Amino acid sequence: MVASLSIDYRRPIELGDELLVEITVPEIGTTSQTTEYELRVDAEIVATARVVQVLYDDERGEPTPIPDEWRSTVEAFENRRTDHS
Repeated sequence: MVASLSIDYRRPIELGDELLVEITVPEIGTTSQTTEYELRVDAEIVATARVVQVLYDDERGEPTPIPDEWRSTVEAFENRRTDHS
């Protein structure tokens, strides 16, 4: 479930623009994950976004821990991303 979402627009994105989206996961907690986005057109940042998502168990009606497999996948993604920066 999305707990928080913020987007800062710097300029309009035009139809036909080649859009590059860079995604990072700066925080992964017990039940939540923060994801940040940079949207670029021609190397210019046109928008940034930050989303906090909480893993939620509908049956129990409460947040649930992020599975180890999910956490490992996110950590591997971040390690590959930072190795290429």
